[in-house]
Parts: sequence; structure tokens; C-alpha cells
Amino acid sequence: MQIDPAESLKQHARLLALAARWREHLVDCPGRQLQEAVATYLRDRMAAHESALRHGDEDECDEREMLSERLLAGLRRANHLEDINHRLDEFYERKPDVEASDELDHLRRENELMRSLDVRLSLPQFGLPGLDELLARWEALDPRGIHYHGLDDGLARTLAAMAPIAEAWLALAAGIADPETYAPFAPPGAAASGPRP
Repeated sequence: MQIDPAESLKQHARLLALAARWREHLVDCPGRQLQEAVATYLRDRMAAHESALRHGDEDECDEREMLSERLLAGLRRANHLEDINHRLDEFYERKPDVEASDELDHLRRENELMRSLDVRLSLPQFGLPGLDELLARWEALDPRGIHYHGLDDGLARTLAAMAPIAEAWLALAAGIADPETYAPFAPPGAAASGPRP
């Protein structure tokens, strides 16, 4: 299915608005997941360049596609909610006959909030209409309503990690940024030509 740059641009604007709304609630995040995704891309890009040189081929790597793939892989790893992922299951193991309790209500709400952030449940292709559902889940989160459920730190860290990666992906898909914006690739000895031993 073809990615729609116009749709990507709208989603990019929604994501920036979401990040601005959450800014005061997000932890100070140096963007480690984005940096790791970019570092992975640069290593893979160099390997592709060197392979082309070794075989005497033209270096025809699609840098936009390669970087986009590495960003999506980084987004999947940006979830900081793993430590609470099984708390509801553990409750049912401890108290299999309980159908209603304050603890169960708390854990169900916690699980609902966690699932709102879990991109791995149904990771859509960015730039396609399926991303609207994920953005809608993120937009529905109330920063003031999560602290009781113990998600404030994990949720904030997850959003802080995901937002820069998703923003970069959407900027690439929308055509408002090039790979060089995030990961300038300058192979050493680019002036040299011909295959290497």
C-alpha cells in the first residue's frame, strides 16, 4: 500500500501537538532510542556502501527507506512499560475467584492505559490511515489522570522515547525531511573508485 505524504503531514502535525501538550509531564529524555536507531542506520548504510565498492557496483541504497525501517524498529523498542505488563495476569493467578475489587479495578485501568501506548499491539504503517487509531489513543490520554495508576513514570518515559522517533519517521514519510536531517552519511574515501580487495 502506498504511503500518502499528505496523510503523513497531518499525522506529523498531530504528533507535534501531542508532544507539546505532554511536554511538562514528560521526563527529561535525551532521545536515546532515536540515537540508537540512527547509529544502527549509519552502520548498516556504511556496510551497504562498502559492499557495493567491493563488488564494483553502484551504491544505489535507498537511504530514506533504510532509515525509516531502522526508526520503526527503534519505536518498537521504546516501550518502558514492560515492568507492569503482567500485573493483571498475576492478580488473576493470585485471586482467580475475585470478580470485583478496588485492586482489580485499579489493575484493569492500569492495563487499559498501558495498552494505549503499546505500539506493538497493532503497529500500523506510518503515513497510512491506520496510524490515526494509535494517535487517537495517545491523544485520549489525560496527563493529570494517570498518577493514581502508577503509570506516570513509565508512561512519560515511553512517550518521551517514542515521540522523537515517530516524528522523524513521519517527517521522512511526508517529505519534509531527508535522511541527512537525522543521519548525514559521508563515507570515508568517497572520492576513491573501483572495487576494493
